[in-house]
Amino acid sequence: LRPDTYHGHFSFKHKGVTLAGDGSALECILQGDSPVARSVVSCYAANCSLMNISVKYTGGDSDSAAVLISNGTLAVLHCAISNAVGSGVRVRRGADGSVVGCRVNACGGTGLDVEQDVSAVLRYNDILRSRGAGVCITERANPLVEGNLIARGSTSGVLVKVSGLGVIKKNQISRHKQAGVEVRSGADPVV
Repeated sequence: LRPDTYHGHFSFKHKGVTLAGDGSALECILQGDSPVARSVVSCYAANCSLMNISVKYTGGDSDSAAVLISNGTLAVLHCAISNAVGSGVRVRRGADGSVVGCRVNACGGTGLDVEQDVSAVLRYNDILRSRGAGVCITERANPLVEGNLIARGSTSGVLVKVSGLGVIKKNQISRHKQAGVEVRSGADPVV
């Protein structure tokens, strides 16, 4: 994509699609507020990539995600992601995602949300100023959370709950109002 602001909802529905910004992530912006889609970018296909793009959800739905990986596989690389009311990136059951080298900033919910039986990779991201946890791992999700800067959140840096698993290592976690890493009853991550 050429540097500009693009409005709407963008879906990956075909295998092997890459959507990449021509320039820095700050020059190519995908912006949306769809109450129906509750996301700006949705992935339903295998082997897709989102690179060098800013993704901003500006709608009012607290259950939204700027980037929603519902099915298939999406690599989110070197992007800037924000959502004033919901999550930055949500990886749902049956999907596979990697978020690498991104800035996830000022989310009204969780920065990166990994749900039910997902094995995502979350590496080398700056996850800043989330109202929810910087990273939330639930229901047998088993992500690798490595080398991230997770700071200035309103709750915990990393929250593992409801049978959540995962490997959490070599992260810089600081300046949260609650715990750096919070492990609730029934969860069993490797920290």
